[in-house]
Amino acid sequence: LLFLHEFRFSLQLTSIVLSLSLFKFLQKLWRYFLVLLRLKPANYASAAELAWGEVKEPFGSDVLGGSSPPIINWPAVMFWVVALGGPWLIYKAISQMVRSVEERRKWATGTGAHYTAQALYDFQAANDQELSFMNGEILRVAPKEEQPRVRGWLLARFVDWKSF
Repeated sequence: LLFLHEFRFSLQLTSIVLSLSLFKFLQKLWRYFLVLLRLKPANYASAAELAWGEVKEPFGSDVLGGSSPPIINWPAVMFWVVALGGPWLIYKAISQMVRSVEERRKWATGTGAHYTAQALYDFQAANDQELSFMNGEILRVAPKEEQPRVRGWLLARFVDWKSF
């Protein structure tokens, strides 16, 4: 029975030692990554160097403005990147969309590729989505890539009028 208790105790002790060593390894790895990302000074990776660095530092040097490298405030930098970069990216995306819509509609003003057609018959529109025209009127027809995918219909507008 005593052997069993000693065995359990040694297992518990071993698991504690292993968990501590794993914790120390993870702590060193975390410190290494902080130094690698330049969020902490180079001596932060070693706890011993960090402790001796604090001991050797003159008293009150942080208050008196001792010689230390400038520290970058990463949260503030990220705030300004998001605060200024976000609206700029939105502006660029919207301006690109507006530019592409304007490019697709150049045929309507006559500056882009288009066809000119003369009506041979009268047509009376059945709804506001259609264009009524008379025999002999000149129409500006959109190029093939701008035409709707509805069989038997064309996208057009009057040459001297503002509606489609």
